[in-house]
Amino acid sequence: MKQTMKTLRYIVCLVVIASQSVALPQVPTFHVKAFGAKGDGTTLDSPAIQRVIDTAAASATKAKVIVDPGKYLIGTIELKSGIELYLHPKATLIISTNREDYRYEAVIFASNAVNISITGRGKILGRGLAFMTRYDPAGEWWIFGEWRPKMFILTACTNLTIRDITFGEAPFWGLHMLGCNHVLVEKVKIRNYLDVPNCDGIVADHCIDVTIRECDIRCGDDAIVIKTTRQPINFGPSAYIHVHDCTLETQDSALKIGTETTEDIHDIVF
Repeated sequence: MKQTMKTLRYIVCLVVIASQSVALPQVPTFHVKAFGAKGDGTTLDSPAIQRVIDTAAASATKAKVIVDPGKYLIGTIELKSGIELYLHPKATLIISTNREDYRYEAVIFASNAVNISITGRGKILGRGLAFMTRYDPAGEWWIFGEWRPKMFILTACTNLTIRDITFGEAPFWGLHMLGCNHVLVEKVKIRNYLDVPNCDGIVADHCIDVTIRECDIRCGDDAIVIKTTRQPINFGPSAYIHVHDCTLETQDSALKIGTETTEDIHDIVF
């Protein structure tokens, strides 16, 4: 019996050693400064960053695009399937106020992408007050101009992860997820103005299987809102959404379910 146990232990050790020796495939990495991004805060760097994303998406099914330390002036950046956009802790994306720098109505955009993520401890600054025209003392709100972008519009994306980043000063909605499935939003910090209208924190719109956890959100409008807005495409319900362990500060609703409700909303746990 003792000999048998020794033999079994030996076999288990061999299995463990063999499993530890298996090398995981390396994910190729691409640095934005290697593709011409300046990171000086004045050069429009979104075209260079887009070149990196397009090159990475064309060369591998999964790739990591690293935004190196620096300050990057950007318009629209479109994510593609398999891309992880990693913001270095000393990297800051500063959004442009020039509408011509945007291909869509958002800073970070994706459509029908699979397996995408936005990670890292870098920041995205929305320069919200630059899109306002005046302050209304009676209403205690800023009055916005004729155009202002959303920070994120991520549409019909599957397997979406947003982790650790900080964004703030949003001129309009923050993280708008439309028709997305299998989503994790984790440890995201949002620092919007308390007196800028419509600067919602996180909007889950026609989304299914969403976890929002350990986020720290400050905004003047809804901190987390679950909607099913009217769209030209039938994205279905918002369902199976779990929000927990978040800190929310707002002048409006911490959690709002509804308004613009054109489909079912069910199985929401807060």
